[in-house]
Amino acid sequence: MAAKKIDFMSNFPSKYNLYFDGKKVVNEPITDNQEYDIFLRIMSDPISRIFSGKKKYELRKYLPKHSGLVFLYETDKMQAISGCFYFKHFIAKPISELWDIVGEKATSKEKFNSYFEGKEFGVALEIIDFQKFEKPITKNELYKLFPNFPQTPQPFVYLYSNKNNEFSQFLRTKATDIILRNNL
Repeated sequence: MAAKKIDFMSNFPSKYNLYFDGKKVVNEPITDNQEYDIFLRIMSDPISRIFSGKKKYELRKYLPKHSGLVFLYETDKMQAISGCFYFKHFIAKPISELWDIVGEKATSKEKFNSYFEGKEFGVALEIIDFQKFEKPITKNELYKLFPNFPQTPQPFVYLYSNKNNEFSQFLRTKATDIILRNNL
């Protein structure tokens, strides 16, 4: 039997891949000749597991367009950007195979099954390094500095920002340790 081709992008709504240029959100293609940071919305429990070193993989339902520095916005308790992680590689597999590879290094089996319910394929971003910010960037601070940043909740999976624009440069001032450790 022929191997089934993994095609995450054919059913990937474009609105879930957004680009923030520091002034506005645009739905334009990301070019490969530039470096981008990624902004993710994520709940507090997975973030605390990342910062404790227990969580080695961040699960997603869709492929990222780039690897790199990922800034984490806590959506439930804190409503702030509390830190970041760095990934170079991701694993894209059918759900049953993905669990066999990442297992409890990503989440519990129950949460894994619930998250991927109804999905045939999944993605795991391999966390190489992480940094918790001493002082999280609150939602109010974020919107004061960048009033056109997408209001939460906003339907995006990945929000990309050119690492040289004003928004990424601001976030990167908080992430100097991870940037130095990984030569980013």
